[in-house]
Amino acid sequence: MTSTAAVRRRVEWLQGVLAESESASNAVLRVEHTSTGTGSDERKVRIGTVTVSIIPPLVPAIVPLLQPSPLFGDAQEVLRHLQWIMQKDLLGQDVFLLGPPGPLRRWLVMRFCQLTQREVEYIALSRDTTESDLKQRREIRNGTAYYEDQGAVLAATNVLNHL
Repeated sequence: MTSTAAVRRRVEWLQGVLAESESASNAVLRVEHTSTGTGSDERKVRIGTVTVSIIPPLVPAIVPLLQPSPLFGDAQEVLRHLQWIMQKDLLGQDVFLLGPPGPLRRWLVMRFCQLTQREVEYIALSRDTTESDLKQRREIRNGTAYYEDQGAVLAATNVLNHL
């Protein structure tokens, strides 16, 4: 008898959880920017129930500035993906996006970085990309050789500077 009552309670609880998640998945999402009016001037961005604090960028010039996309815009599917990326960010987990060929994955990452004011280092890979293109490249200016850090090194050192 107690096992039947326990099973019934468990099923009712699961039905409640499923009903909540179904209503949450049907909710209309939108991007909201908030700011505390106090002297700390902490800014946040929220999509649905997920809120991420905006950390001022060290190099604002490499934060993407996107124009509204006629293809993607702020469609609900895009906002659900952005909300998922924000959840992964809050958990400190990596994000690996898979999908068909096209610009959507890159645009999602750039939009996330724009919303959260994160710097972006972009690396274009091809079969002609060499190891020095990823690490450091020697450049000659005024007859003197200089080693310039490339995107992967800059991204890694910026992450370490934020820790």
